[in-house]
Amino acid sequence: LLAGADARCMNWCSQHGECTATGDDGYCICEPGYIGEDCGTPLCPKGDDPETTGQSNRTIKITTGALDGFLEGHFNFNYNGHTVGFDAKANELAGDSMARILEQLPGLEMVTVRRGPVTGQGGAEYTVVIEKFPALPVENNLWNHDGNPSLSAFECTYEEVTAGTYASCIVSDVDVGEVKE
Repeated sequence: LLAGADARCMNWCSQHGECTATGDDGYCICEPGYIGEDCGTPLCPKGDDPETTGQSNRTIKITTGALDGFLEGHFNFNYNGHTVGFDAKANELAGDSMARILEQLPGLEMVTVRRGPVTGQGGAEYTVVIEKFPALPVENNLWNHDGNPSLSAFECTYEEVTAGTYASCIVSDVDVGEVKE
């Protein structure tokens, strides 16, 4: 990114972001906690509306596997631009251990994870319930949500899996009805 003297972004990104280019085509990438074209709008604390009831926590499923062989190495899980790695061998990664790994992501404060049966290739299905997001958002103009992040905010990759033919890591929605906002 460019030094402030060369940047031509609106209001110099309000000193809460960095300009991406010189000239008229520059735009701001805001620091976490700020949004807006010029990063001048702070995000407010978030939480579930206490007036709404009968809602469920955001829930996703992470399914790992391989067509053949036994998984080795690790998968990378990305949420809102931040990444953590987890062991590809599901028999060595219990649900509570996976939860502690996912809670290292700055945008997830508390999660519970249930690991399903381990497959013959060492993969498994992890059901991830997001119990709590941080009150002070770790979001910006590129990565944000309204309390129920879209499925596209989650990604799992397998580039660092070192064994297992055609490794896969798929993130999918779990239908839990109306989700807390």
